[in-house]
Amino acid sequence: MRQQLKAMLSICFLLLNATLFAQQKLNFHYYDTLNFHQFSALKEDIGDARIVLLGEPDHNHGNIFTAKTEVMKMLHQEMGFEIVAFESGFYDLNKSHEAIARGENIKFAYTNSIFSILTSQEEFHPFMDYVAENYETLKVHGFDNQLSGYYAQETLIKDFAPYFNSEEEYQDWENCMEFIQDYDFPKALDIEKFLNHNNYLKEAIAKSDQVTKKDLIQTLHFISETAKDYYYNKSQKKTQEEFKAKDSNVRDRLMGENLLYLANKYHDKKIIVWGATGHLMNKIRGVLEELDEFNPMGSYIKEKWGDKAYILAFTGQDDDIYTEDNIEDHFYESGNAFAFLSLNEKVVFKSNVIGTEGGGIEELKTDWSLVFDGMFFVNQLKKGTYKGYDCGESQLKSDNIQQSNTKGTTFTFELKKGQKKDLPVYYFKDNSTFEKQVGIVFDQNTKEPIPYANVFTSESKTGTSTNDKGIFEIGLPSPQDSIVISSLGYETITIASSKTNLEIGLKPKVEEMSTLTISSEPLTAKSIMKKVIQNIPKNYNQGSFSYDIDADMITQTKKNGVYYVEREIDLHRNIGYQSWPLFGYRDSGNFTKLISARGCPIDSLKSDSPSYTEFDPKKSSTMLRVFTHNDVIAIRNNNFLNKGKLSKYDLEFSDVIIEDGKEIYVIKYKAKNLSFRSSVFMFLETINGVLHINAEDYALLKVDCYVVHNEKESKKFYEGDRKLKRHGAKVASMPFTKQETTYKKNKDGYYYLDELIGESNLPFYPTYNHLKVSDIKLGERNREEEVN
Repeated sequence: MRQQLKAMLSICFLLLNATLFAQQKLNFHYYDTLNFHQFSALKEDIGDARIVLLGEPDHNHGNIFTAKTEVMKMLHQEMGFEIVAFESGFYDLNKSHEAIARGENIKFAYTNSIFSILTSQEEFHPFMDYVAENYETLKVHGFDNQLSGYYAQETLIKDFAPYFNSEEEYQDWENCMEFIQDYDFPKALDIEKFLNHNNYLKEAIAKSDQVTKKDLIQTLHFISETAKDYYYNKSQKKTQEEFKAKDSNVRDRLMGENLLYLANKYHDKKIIVWGATGHLMNKIRGVLEELDEFNPMGSYIKEKWGDKAYILAFTGQDDDIYTEDNIEDHFYESGNAFAFLSLNEKVVFKSNVIGTEGGGIEELKTDWSLVFDGMFFVNQLKKGTYKGYDCGESQLKSDNIQQSNTKGTTFTFELKKGQKKDLPVYYFKDNSTFEKQVGIVFDQNTKEPIPYANVFTSESKTGTSTNDKGIFEIGLPSPQDSIVISSLGYETITIASSKTNLEIGLKPKVEEMSTLTISSEPLTAKSIMKKVIQNIPKNYNQGSFSYDIDADMITQTKKNGVYYVEREIDLHRNIGYQSWPLFGYRDSGNFTKLISARGCPIDSLKSDSPSYTEFDPKKSSTMLRVFTHNDVIAIRNNNFLNKGKLSKYDLEFSDVIIEDGKEIYVIKYKAKNLSFRSSVFMFLETINGVLHINAEDYALLKVDCYVVHNEKESKKFYEGDRKLKRHGAKVASMPFTKQETTYKKNKDGYYYLDELIGESNLPFYPTYNHLKVSDIKLGERNREEEVN
């Protein structure tokens, strides 16, 4: 009887609810399938709008991507829209077009620039295919102020470096940029100095003949504003409970300014805007206190463009917040698949259109005609399917982003007004106005030329090296400059410059000759590391291969205490030891597969027959499948094996040792600018280690890494997050991570990961993690039962 009464009440409630919606004359236009040719009502409603904003409740529902892609096709093919502006990096997508103009693969360039949370979902891939196929008539740009794509990591700092007056100013600015790219600007940094640098850069770039100078100036503008937000408001550091809608005001304002910049730059083109509804909507007032102070990006667009801007929100019924009285559930109960609803008149109803479970503001009742111009419905939200996008290979592998001087490793160039300044090698400019000194360096005893000897000026500290015939040419910025020549195994000499060519004999150091084989290369720590980087493609397989890994770990579990686990892991690298950035790239084809796993309490190992429990690989804990990707060579784009990040490490040439009859260079390193993006470790206090390098081929044989994490930042992350706190996250008084990685040469001539030993006391990390490669299999494989 109780069940019958409940059913009757439910029916009555639905009838009453339907009546309430009917009283508002909601004119749905229903569709059985998604075909943009049938969207005539939507097309008419958009009218002559120049900017159409397509919102999504979050970035996780695949069928929303499918619906938005179909509307995008209509706007492009039937209404003449020529630009899609994405909630992705403004700078990155600008750079993607520069790369494409140089011959880059379009899919590759876009995948490097659009946020990977989108490109890694299968339902988004048709959009990627479509814009690549229609590149001539439809371009993708970005409006986000966040710097998280491939090009922001690889080229942004280099774009601005030539405009600095000195290396000291450049290094100071670059240090700040590292933190900004890591979503931080610590109080220890000088914010005013950084802002002054940016103002100077704007003026210098404005006076230059740089084709993209307006884009660079706009980039500097939002970098400055972002830095102030990170420094003063610390919104990026707030926990989920602490973060309120108004904490996004700076980001939303900057995204709005970037979009208005694009609209002005491409003043004759119509623009589609793709992003989260919470950003693209107009203001909401008087409904929820939190939203009264929030100024979303869409409000700036509406204020500027009025009816020429059309906001279309996409939504659907969500099982996680089913209430039976919101518009999404009303539409779901109708039994239709899709629909468009115009909001050209006042309509008040409940909706979860702004965000779904875990995504922020979940359900509101308001007059939605003040917030959107229309709503597009799918009957029920469906989570997207993870699948890396196959964007193909880069067509610019030989296109070295870093500039170099073919005459040698010269560090000097001429700036405005005849000033002579210095910057690292890849920022070389023409120094033809300097007085030149030419010379040859040779062994004083044998008279043989000494190749690759170090040559630098005493006062200006500019430098180069001799070529393979011992000849050098160096610019002399200052009349006070003497010339200093050094090479391993020889005594250093300082001589005056001359109007004629110099002939310089170096005296060998007998004590070094007795213990070392003198290399023809300049054996400084930096020169060795440059050789290591240069030889990575030669030493480490760039093709596809798989590892069979025997692994064991010790981990602290909330339920079982200290636990010992043995694992068999199949790790496939589809693109081998090619470099990829931390964000914005693809790992399509890469996968980690757990073959088997068993574990027991750590005390059980003391017995002759430990009480192992076998785990189902398909249902086992995520921890058993991860911690296999800390391969130093594989993540080289984000550590000291990236030329652009090498300057962020102090390097010391420590020793030359002999192992198995081979010379091994030993180099100590320590990070100067602590950043996740230049180390792949979080919450860094200090990071240092030791490298072992084969002197014969410059292969990296062993890497020891020691990290002390910042206790305060670690606690804020682990103990401040609601979900992590629920799992009992506790941070030790001195959180640390230690990792030892070794590589071994295989029969195919390439080096591969041989062993990895890691220790850590961070929550949810193994206390001890040991990986040992048992077999290497070459060739590409299909993704199967992957876990990433």
